Amino acid sequence: MGQGPGQHQIHAVVANHQAEHQATVIETTARINNLRLSILIYPGATDSFISHFALTSCGLKAQVQDDFKLVEMALGVKQSIGSLVKECVVQIGDCYTKMKLYSTALGSYDLIIGMDWL
Repeated sequence: MGQGPGQHQIHAVVANHQAEHQATVIETTARINNLRLSILIYPGATDSFISHFALTSCGLKAQVQDDFKLVEMALGVKQSIGSLVKECVVQIGDCYTKMKLYSTALGSYDLIIGMDWL
């Protein structure tokens, strides 16, 4: 089934479900505002996402967004998308990068980095 315009998805391992059906993913850690976070880098996600917990724990300033309201998770469940952090500085190892992050519930990860960043 193809992806229509405006349809956003995370087809990644979330809380170890459907691991046998996954393409290449990278699990690692990163830092935002010196707080260590667990991340999943996965090209199957259309956008990049931050958990509500990480958003508040890192003290990030988010804004209301109108890009989209729902995301389809790996298990087929649709859940709501909250606010947007437009230029979040993320440290992965010695590399600093800026990315756009939408807030949502992510299970066991703090960040999912998708195709928009890759």
